Amino acid sequence: MKRRARLSIILAALILLIVLIITYCIPRPRGVALKCQPGPAYQVGAVLPANPYFVRNQLILSGSPQDVQVLVSGLAEQGVSLELYEGCQVSGLERLPAAGQPGKFPLESRREASETSYPFYNLQQGRVAAPKDGALAINLYQVGAGSSVEQAIAAVQSVQQQQPELAAYADPNYLTGHLAGSPCSHPFGVEGSPFGVEGSPFGVEGSPDGGQATPADPGAFWKQWAFREIGLLPPGSSRLSGEGVQVAIFDTSPFKMASATGDAVENISAIDPALTLNVHHPFALAPLALSSGATPVDVKDHGLYVAGLIHAAAPNSQIHLYRVLDDSGCGDLYHLVGGMLRFVADQTALASRPRTVINLSLGIQKPRRLPDGAERDRLLAEIAVHGEEILAAYRMSSAEVAIESLHTAALLAYQSGAVIVAAAGNDSVHGDKQLESELPGAYPFVLSVAASGPQGQPACYSNLGDVVAPGAQAELDPSEDGDALTTPRCKPLAAACTSASSDPANCPFGLISLTTAVAPGAAGPYGYAYWVGTSFATPLVSGAAARYYQSASQAQVYQRILLEAAPLADASLAPGLIRMP
Repeated sequence: MKRRARLSIILAALILLIVLIITYCIPRPRGVALKCQPGPAYQVGAVLPANPYFVRNQLILSGSPQDVQVLVSGLAEQGVSLELYEGCQVSGLERLPAAGQPGKFPLESRREASETSYPFYNLQQGRVAAPKDGALAINLYQVGAGSSVEQAIAAVQSVQQQQPELAAYADPNYLTGHLAGSPCSHPFGVEGSPFGVEGSPFGVEGSPDGGQATPADPGAFWKQWAFREIGLLPPGSSRLSGEGVQVAIFDTSPFKMASATGDAVENISAIDPALTLNVHHPFALAPLALSSGATPVDVKDHGLYVAGLIHAAAPNSQIHLYRVLDDSGCGDLYHLVGGMLRFVADQTALASRPRTVINLSLGIQKPRRLPDGAERDRLLAEIAVHGEEILAAYRMSSAEVAIESLHTAALLAYQSGAVIVAAAGNDSVHGDKQLESELPGAYPFVLSVAASGPQGQPACYSNLGDVVAPGAQAELDPSEDGDALTTPRCKPLAAACTSASSDPANCPFGLISLTTAVAPGAAGPYGYAYWVGTSFATPLVSGAAARYYQSASQAQVYQRILLEAAPLADASLAPGLIRMP
């Protein structure tokens, strides 16, 4: 009897030991897992045809992997064939903790009431809910010959009506870019104006004819008016420096990898203090054949320029640059979403919940609505150049705010603890009123940044935002007809800023930051240049967010950025100007 009791005790001890080993010694996955791979339709080096809004003959389906396949089969029954081009699958969503403030979004009181639904997000629980088969698929498909993207979207809606229980949604593979700063943009909106990269003051070239970069005096960087405007002083002047905070920039990259994809660390001593930049090229970006016929201009330094401004504000933060746009500032929705998912997977794999800030100095080239009046004339001019498919882009652009694939990726980033900051856009150049923020800045969990000139004066090109930051001034010409196709009333003057001027730090028409374009004879490989736009107001807010996040919660960062902004005499863009904590 005693022997049996001893054996029972030994067996119980062994079971306890095994449980302890499994619990504490065997590594368990943390956070979400991401697996992306090419499909049968993928071709290395293939050039993708695109109109000014989306990649022709490509469709993104997101949702339950099982329901996505049901949707593909349903489309085939309606005569629309889809072949997988690339696909990503996210698993482990249940391992993510809930958002820091369940039940509400931090900026919902600043957004107009909307019918937008959140099919994969439980607002009360504050988390992206795994679809019924426990994973989330975001797949890019090639639409078969004989069918258009608009026809494919219509077929998806038909299948959804027949099977309302399906947890799967469709988006065109919209173009992404620098919000009027890339050739993959609306050719008769602000993009076709001097604010477009073709006209180049929004390009790093800084001159209206797209010539060489206008260098800036390196000594003017820390003295520039934009920093004084928001209380940004040289390093060591503040106890807050972004220590322990990760900042992710999704943009262009001037850095070369040994292969099309990869990771690298760049140590940049041309800025004080030196910048250690973690560079990621998660995808091989396919070249785009643009129907506008615009000649691509090299703006590969855009992401580096943004990184320099964030580093100035938060020098002890760890900065990551994810390449999701090509050297001419063009990209597509699928690869932006994939890049954001990669970041979420990387960050949530860490031992503790990371403090992260995401900088999006880009946006989605999505039409706002079918226009009327003078705006209709621009649409007709577009149709004359690009054909009737432009109308399809407007028809597919419903009143609903969300683009489900982007929405879901951004919500996952928000749930994982990220404070998301995005450019409001430069689209307000033609008319007399400022337009609403572009996506993703319009989401109620994304801080949208408008741009100002000196003394907080609204920049005439800027869309509306939640907060204002210096993006440089432009010239508003009241004599111009703002409704004309190619004569915007708001014109940038970044080319007027030169390092040879008597006061290079105080030129109101440009900000100063890092580029790889240096003056002849200068010590390389980095230099400084002038640039202008909401793209560069945004990293100043991201840097402030990193400072706040050093000692505050995610919800508190959103609150403090808004509450501690300096009130503006002219609050037509946003109530306040960002202040550095």
